[in-house]
Amino acid sequence: MKKITMYRMGISLIPILVLIVFLALNISIFGSDAILGASQVALLFSAGIAIWLAMWLFKVPWEVFEEEIKNNIGDVTTAIVILFLIGAISGTWTMSGIVPTFIYYGVKIISPKVFLLTA
Repeated sequence: MKKITMYRMGISLIPILVLIVFLALNISIFGSDAILGASQVALLFSAGIAIWLAMWLFKVPWEVFEEEIKNNIGDVTTAIVILFLIGAISGTWTMSGIVPTFIYYGVKIISPKVFLLTA
């Protein structure tokens, strides 16, 4: 039977601390534009640190991570397609004028006095 070694909480917190440091650095450098992409790089980098620690300390082979990544992508593919289709429909409706028409007639039909009651 393989012996399982329990590591201290500090080792588990290393990727989280790296993520916090990189996000703080990201916000200090980019300010309000930090959401545009550099935060995703920080997230991927901290995930890489977590994988490296697992491979180095626990001797987990890369194939295990690769298989789990494939499984997770397969599990969320349906949800991603549904969200993509909802975005396409809402964009099409907005560009064609359906959403502005709903807003226009909705404001005409529902008076502000009863708006909360109709919700």
